[in-house]
Amino acid sequence: MGTCKAYRCATETDEVLCREHAKRLRSGGGLPTAAETFPGDPSGHGIFGHLEQTEFGAICHECGHPVISVALHAYRTHGLSAADYRRRHGIPRNIPLVADQVTANRASDTPRALRRRLPCRRCGATYTVKGRLCDTCKQNPPPQAPKRPRRRALTPDEETALREAFGTDDLNALIRDLQNAGALSRDITRALGRSNSWISRHHPRANRKPRRPRSSSETSEASPGSDADVA
Repeated sequence: MGTCKAYRCATETDEVLCREHAKRLRSGGGLPTAAETFPGDPSGHGIFGHLEQTEFGAICHECGHPVISVALHAYRTHGLSAADYRRRHGIPRNIPLVADQVTANRASDTPRALRRRLPCRRCGATYTVKGRLCDTCKQNPPPQAPKRPRRRALTPDEETALREAFGTDDLNALIRDLQNAGALSRDITRALGRSNSWISRHHPRANRKPRRPRSSSETSEASPGSDADVA
């Protein structure tokens, strides 16, 4: 096994050229010459094929200033795109053109934190998933509303109590208690000898809106002896 015959290439291979230079030769790029710059050679204010990092940021090859984003700095200051900068200074694509602290922050972010941040649907706090709850609201669910009692029929004792309270001041409180306990309104009206419209008008349930009183014009139009019906 020998080394590649290309200029300044020390890659061991069984062939005349290493895989990289053989592919370059087949694509029409030719073999490297002494006029080319190789990795490790000086390139501007840095080293060809290497991006120097400091505590203040990455060193720009063009001006030597430490910056956070080399790609953005090269485009705004030197008019070079990221591809042109990599080509000029031999920076491979697997090396990001940013400072190390930016790469560390990206690695610490979970995929959930990189999503679009949207408010929580209950408390309005900032969250990351659309239509979901934040961690605080998940741990503290809202109190459940009391369930409505199931409708039931009146017992004989309750019917007797209604008849005895009819015409007294205790009737309103007794009807309210029976409604809250789930008693049927039709049973209450049957025990009192009243109609369903009477209890809906005088004793509507708490969770039901009272009916809107009908105007005189609506009453006259709906009456069977109105002029509209005769016509």
